[in-house]
Amino acid sequence: MSEGAAHDPGSADAWDRLRHPVVPDRDVSAGERPPGGGPGRLQLMAAAWGELVAMLGVWTATLLGLVAFGYPVVLACFPWAAATAVGWWVTASAILLVVRRATPGMVMAGLRFSRQPRPSKLPLILATAMALAVTLGVPVFLGARSAMQKAGAAELQVADR
Repeated sequence: MSEGAAHDPGSADAWDRLRHPVVPDRDVSAGERPPGGGPGRLQLMAAAWGELVAMLGVWTATLLGLVAFGYPVVLACFPWAAATAVGWWVTASAILLVVRRATPGMVMAGLRFSRQPRPSKLPLILATAMALAVTLGVPVFLGARSAMQKAGAAELQVADR
């Protein structure tokens, strides 16, 4: 590859390179709160909706799996598929809380806890996330902005991209 092709924006080899490095206006390190003071209500509501989307996705995939295997989808399948979705979500959330310090909805909304939650707090965090998902995140607008922070005994922060 020639030296000129690496800097030519029209080159097929340089599609993922910037001509000049981008320097951010302000350096926000991982432990520092971003300008504006942390996640806003919409981001917290997005996390609650993200939990619901994750559960509904598994619920739908379970029903589609039944159809793919030739089973009829009757009303009796819906609670079973919902239980499968909730079971998957609890397992995935517990793993993500240990590995990424966030639940699936928090990951989708770009949030995480500032430090690793204690293992004894995991059930409370999962129950709080489930309650926020079931209520579509409405408590966030009614003043429960810090419910996840209290449950996790840690501050929520915007995750590094």
